[in-house]
Amino acid sequence: LRTAGDQAGLAPVPGLGELRELLDQARAAGLAVTYTLTGTPRELPEGAELAAYRVVQESLTNTRKHAGLAASAAVTLRYEPDGLTVEVTDDGMATNTSDGAGHGLAGMRERITMYGGTVQAGPLPAGGFRVLAHLPCPPTGSASQAAGVAAAAPVGRIEGAA
Repeated sequence: LRTAGDQAGLAPVPGLGELRELLDQARAAGLAVTYTLTGTPRELPEGAELAAYRVVQESLTNTRKHAGLAASAAVTLRYEPDGLTVEVTDDGMATNTSDGAGHGLAGMRERITMYGGTVQAGPLPAGGFRVLAHLPCPPTGSASQAAGVAAAAPVGRIEGAA
């Protein structure tokens, strides 16, 4: 319970509109990140947007922590007829530096399954790691809502490194 002197944090809930800032932060921390967006962006429920954002955030954090200093990451959002697929891959060599206190992958699964989605995560055959999340979301909402999402995250391939 909070005491009378505690202040509640009133920061806005992050969503896919803030994804570019998240990628820029990862680059500023030294991680090379590419970003690809395909399909027609559309509005998702606020909680589903937060869940998708957190998948990217946690995946990039895990890459920085476990993939090695020379690792790079690729973030892909695919708007498909039945929903949104979020894929984050890295080319790193996973290290076992975890202290076991983290809940990243379990947290991703919990968030995504709350919205009827799925998460797959694991090493790639040629090295690196992949997180693949799918959130069901039929194409609904107004054109102006979709335009707002598109303005926040332009369609196409954007590459950058720190």
